[in-house]
Order: sequence, then C-alpha cells, then structure tokens
Amino acid sequence: MNHKVLLIQPYFGKLPNYFELWLWSMANNPEFQVLLVTDCDLSTYHLPANIFVQQMTFAQLRQLISEKLAMPIYLEKPYKLVDYRISFAKIFEENLEDYSHWGWFDIDLTFGRLSHFISEDMLEKYDKIGAFGHLTILKNNKQINCLYLQENLWPVSYKEMYLSPQRFNTNEAGGINRVFYQLGWQYGKFPFSDIGYSQPKWRDSRYSTPYQFFFVADKRVFIATSQAKDAEILVEEVAYIHYQKRSLKNLENVNFNQPFYFSNQGVYNFELKNLPQLLWQDKLNPWMTRYYLYQNFIKKAWLYAFGKGTMDRHIKEQQQEMMQLIQNEREKNIIGTWEGISQQILSNKF
Repeated sequence: MNHKVLLIQPYFGKLPNYFELWLWSMANNPEFQVLLVTDCDLSTYHLPANIFVQQMTFAQLRQLISEKLAMPIYLEKPYKLVDYRISFAKIFEENLEDYSHWGWFDIDLTFGRLSHFISEDMLEKYDKIGAFGHLTILKNNKQINCLYLQENLWPVSYKEMYLSPQRFNTNEAGGINRVFYQLGWQYGKFPFSDIGYSQPKWRDSRYSTPYQFFFVADKRVFIATSQAKDAEILVEEVAYIHYQKRSLKNLENVNFNQPFYFSNQGVYNFELKNLPQLLWQDKLNPWMTRYYLYQNFIKKAWLYAFGKGTMDRHIKEQQQEMMQLIQNEREKNIIGTWEGISQQILSNKF
C-alpha cells in the first residue's frame, strides 16, 4: 500500500480469551499497523510484525492525555477511553509522523482480508472510512485531527466531555458520524457482520433469514444464509465479524489455519463440505439459552452500575437516531451461492 495506516488501541486489565484469535487475524493484514498501548503482559504471545506495543500503566496514559490536551481530565475507568478516540491524533502525535492515516478499532473482532474492502482508492478519496466505532480510519491531516476542537459540531464540547464521568460515545454514530453528517462529508463504507450480544443465537441484523452461519476460511470471514432447510445458500464475504463482548468457548482447541465457525456453543473447526448440514442443523440448546440470557443480564448490570459511566440520555437519543440512518446504509457483499462457489473455496482458489 502507498498509504500507511496506524490503528491505535489502548487496552488495560485482563486480556479477553479471544486475544490470540484477534492477533492471528491482525497478522493476516500486514498492510495495516497497530499501536497497542497496554499494561498487559504479552510475553507469552507471538506478536506479528505489524503490531507495536507501548507498555504503559493506566495512570501513565491518563497523565499523558492530560498533558497532551493541556487540561485536567476525568478518566477513572478504561471504558471511558472511547470518548478520547477522536483526539488520538493529538495524544499519540509522535507515533503518527510517518503515517497517512490513523484510526481505532474494538478488540472483539476477527478480521478478514481488510485489503479486499479498504483499497488505496478509498484511502485517497475519503477523509473517513467506517460508519461504526468498531473500525474507523481517518486521514492524518490538520483538518481531521482538529475536528474534536470544534465545539459547535459535537453534542458537548470536548472540555465538558473530558471532565465528565459520563460516556458520550463520540467514536460512534452519535459522535463523529453525526459530525460528518452535519458537514455533508461522505465516508467510505465496507461490509461487516455485527452480532448482537443480547440474544444467545449468533445473528446479523442485516438478514431476516432463520439460518445463518459464520465461518472463517482462507483467512477470510464469510456468512452463509438460507431461508429454509434445503433451500439455496447465499454466501457473503465481510471485512470482519464483531461479536460484541461475547466470550468465545473452545478456542484453545481450534486451529485457526483451518476452516472454523462461530456459534453460541463455541468456536470449532469443520470441513467446508459439511457447511450445508451445519447451517441447517443450527439449533439452540434451551439450557444454553437460559444461561446466556442470565450471563448477559449480569454483564449489562456490571457494565452500567459499577463506575463505567452511563451515557447521557440526550446523547443516547442522538446516537439512536444516527444509528438508524447508518444501519439503513449498511452494505452486503454477496459473492455467490454455495453451490456456485463452494469448489473454489474448498480448493482455496477463490
């Protein structure tokens, strides 16, 4: 790539059980580089060449942010860092000197081949790529880097936001997307799969089909969908799958270099030729359903009750309004029917 992209991810505390999977998927995208700012011990992991680690305590990061923004800040919990993403170009300016683009991402992702979706032309054309906060890429220029300073564009001024314990989610629809919408600026889009964590069954809201199957093959992420048992199977390729805080069971037994699929019961290797049977046999174990809903309730209660900072009501309304707009614009990337492309995927000649 002629353009150089640095994605910035501060992460503090206990690493999720899917961290190894995220590392593997990021290693498959050497065109994109990552700055991981963390207090985690990574000595037992094999870090790919495109991931750079900056060891730092949370207190040190808080001090760095305060110094860079030249103001006192409220930052008691890592979750509040989502509001600081829009000012990462200032906070990490020394790290961005050699890059044409910068951005952020969530770590609960498995990336496919990003270069299939984020091209040189897109990077040249758009100031911003990505509509949701899961993965956002911005041009590294003064106009974009200083957007957070333009108080009239945001729900609240950056000074008010950075002194507040509340979350404003400015990295998402009600924040930076709303700013681009107000300015009339276009942004680059790509297809991705967003799995809601409020329900036990893995489902992408873009599809109303009862049968959905999420799998990785040849380091690429796919979704197979079908309207009924023994009906036609459509296959989509996406840039990544976002599993929204779900823990992934059975990962320790999975060979990532062989095809594997995601389900509410765990992640498993499988033979691609068996995909139709696995898709149509998709069933929910009643015990697993009850367990997941209970676990999800506990997770939500912990998230919103223990110092994470709930979102302001007015901001939440704006967020929901913008979310509806951009949800309606979400793309699909159907590459064919399973009958038509299965042999290509099976032989890795796709």
